[in-house]
Amino acid sequence: MKHLLRLNLQFFGEPQTPPDGDPKTKTPEEMLQELMRNSVPKAEYDALKKQYNEFFAKVATGQFSGEEGGKKEPTEDEKQQEFYKAIDIINNRKFKGSIDFMKNALIIDDYLVSHGERSAFAPSRGKITPEIESDCTEFKDVLKDCLANAEGSDRRCSLAFSEAIDTPYEVGSRS
Repeated sequence: MKHLLRLNLQFFGEPQTPPDGDPKTKTPEEMLQELMRNSVPKAEYDALKKQYNEFFAKVATGQFSGEEGGKKEPTEDEKQQEFYKAIDIINNRKFKGSIDFMKNALIIDDYLVSHGERSAFAPSRGKITPEIESDCTEFKDVLKDCLANAEGSDRRCSLAFSEAIDTPYEVGSRS
């Protein structure tokens, strides 16, 4: 209340120096100058407000995954490097376990499909029928579900995969 009264008195013509004589207390002119220095143009404010509202709408409707924040879309060169790295990891058996294998298989498939090529999960020859395309999509979804339910455990990932295909199988096993 004491500060509120001091501010009101300053606007009604009372002396500009604070009653306590503290030189750190700002005058109204100094406060206005600081306010102007820290302000942004209205167009920039409106753009930021629109961005905030869109973000809030995504959160409210459950469309925000929490991963969008600071990520930018990778360039074509970065995608290609990631693709070749994933091929090297799988071909040379450098994967650490089921999770690593599945992630790299999905990277390869995403790259191939995005460049108009045959899915990595499709037969290497013959025509791609709608049934084959559907099977590839279903298998890709199975891998994504296994990764989502693995909670970082290769064992859980392998078990989820085995349950999904009804066949005991360890990804990357040498049998």
